[in-house]
Amino acid sequence: MKNINPVRVQGIIQSVPKYYPDFTPRYSTGIKPWCGLRPCSPDGLPYVGRTASYPNLSIATGHAMMA
Repeated sequence: MKNINPVRVQGIIQSVPKYYPDFTPRYSTGIKPWCGLRPCSPDGLPYVGRTASYPNLSIATGHAMMA
């Protein structure tokens, strides 16, 4: 689904200061909300683990649910 619910956007903006006290809703003024599909692996299972090339890099992706 590619719809943006303005009520949910406002809820996110208003909840951020609970975790980041210096953030206030004025920081989001002028930013247009956007949406898009998240990556999903072919079988629906996420890709989680370390890379062979960079031992200090972990990947966690492909965990979007299409249902």
